[in-house]
Amino acid sequence: MMTREAVASTGASVEVERPDLLDLVFLASALIAPLELYLVHSLTLYDVVIGGLAFLIWAGPRRMRPLPKAYLPAVIIFLVSALVSSFRATLPSESLTQLAQFGFVFFVQIPVILTMARSRLLIRWSLILFAIGSFAVVVVSVATSGGTEADRVLTYYSENPNPLGYASAYVLPFAICFLVELWRRGRHTAAVVGAALLIYLVVYSLAVSASRGAAIALLVALPVFLALRKSDRVDLALLARLVVVVCVVGAASYAFFQTPYFPPLLKGRIQGTIAEEGSLTDDRERLAAAGIRAFESSPFLGTGLDNFRYVSTRYERAATPQAPHNIWIQFLAQIGLIGTAAFAFIILRWFVDVVRAWRRSAARSSRHQLLAAFIASMAAIMTIFMTTPIMVHRHYWLLFGLGLALAMAPAEPASEEVRA
Repeated sequence: MMTREAVASTGASVEVERPDLLDLVFLASALIAPLELYLVHSLTLYDVVIGGLAFLIWAGPRRMRPLPKAYLPAVIIFLVSALVSSFRATLPSESLTQLAQFGFVFFVQIPVILTMARSRLLIRWSLILFAIGSFAVVVVSVATSGGTEADRVLTYYSENPNPLGYASAYVLPFAICFLVELWRRGRHTAAVVGAALLIYLVVYSLAVSASRGAAIALLVALPVFLALRKSDRVDLALLARLVVVVCVVGAASYAFFQTPYFPPLLKGRIQGTIAEEGSLTDDRERLAAAGIRAFESSPFLGTGLDNFRYVSTRYERAATPQAPHNIWIQFLAQIGLIGTAAFAFIILRWFVDVVRAWRRSAARSSRHQLLAAFIASMAAIMTIFMTTPIMVHRHYWLLFGLGLALAMAPAEPASEEVRA
């Protein structure tokens, strides 16, 4: 457990939290989560660490904090739908493997996060280490890249370059949040240096990945965070602020797009998409069409998780052996309407819980800022999932769990509020 000690500071008594061994292990797990260090098949080092933490929590004096009851019916419906659809799978073992991963997420990973992330300090350090791990993926991939795909650097744990750019979108709100806090505390040099490093990492990540999905997600995350961080309610004023921020960010992005400093490969892919070049759009359109046809042929029983790639050509002759590059079309095709609706409820409920906590927190407090960052980050992730089907990866659910933990935590007393 965290131990506390009183320390005299500016004539007042404040509490400093000292982490114990389990806290340190949990922080280490936040660092390794985005690294995707596979041990056997789909089992990662992160899974082993979280599983070990779960065992220590169950065996020790701490009480495991389960997934909130409001989520449980939807989770069960989602998993049952996936299980039933496994009977139609071409390779049931692969469907059951991914089903087990989702079961691990909901019944082990998220409960461990909710149990361990019981202080804002621990949540903040988890996010800092998560950001370091996320950008470390880019550095390691560039350093170890032995081959490229159309001049794009491949992610070291897969043959897909797109994940290298995703972190630029979902880490950005947290990074801005922490940089603003550094500036507010008078650490101007550190804030300026950190801002310069952040801009470099974001642009570099987009450059080596040339991910259009990451670029769109970034343009979603930034306006959402900037609009929410100084608001405390959803009203016309917030909507007006969001419109203004979108216009400003859009204009700045367009101006940057016209400069020679914009990543040239990403620029070419964006221009090709706007021009509807077949090499950049046809494949995904065929997969989407195949997924919709698969759903229409069996609305309630899908092809089984991770199995659509084996039957894609049945529904669209020219389709490639992949899942539809849209999480909703993918789930409709693989687990049917009921399971997809249950998953949508899980995501929507998360947004409802976090937005409610954001509204209850004191305007512009440190907790308020961080909740706004979580909303913007998850908005970026859901934008990414409109272009790629990778929801099972555990580092996305780490952000889901940390955001839920912060939303469930009691609001800090007014005397402890930190204004930004």
